[in-house]
Amino acid sequence: MEKASLVFIKGFNCAQSVLFSHGKEFFKNDESAFKLASGFGGGICGRGQTCGAVTGALMVLGLHFGYSSVENPSEKERSLKIKNEFLETFDNRFKGLDCKQLLGADIGTSEGRDYASENNLFEKTCPQLIDGASDILDGLIEKYK
Repeated sequence: MEKASLVFIKGFNCAQSVLFSHGKEFFKNDESAFKLASGFGGGICGRGQTCGAVTGALMVLGLHFGYSSVENPSEKERSLKIKNEFLETFDNRFKGLDCKQLLGADIGTSEGRDYASENNLFEKTCPQLIDGASDILDGLIEKYK
């Protein structure tokens, strides 16, 4: 598995990096994984909302533990339990789920993006968040497989 932060450093967004590195075996080709997650980087389309490392991880957990039938409510409950465990663990570790909180800048505004760029937040903070999401994800996949 290619380390997610290395995928990010190549120029892909945080959601693409996590989904590709942890879920590419579910796709017919690499391009599909990158396309699916392309709108989730920068806190959903660059708006500074839910961190792309988080949304990418939730997509991976959906691939592994998602539900596809309404006939079995316990499957849905299990899926939500695992995803909520990810969210709680990430939130506790990094003190937030949104880019605004995690970066200390509102990257949904030009001023916030400028601040983040000038302070190298994308290069310093985002890889740590991506690797942290990856670690949590690996643990949950191992725990619940």
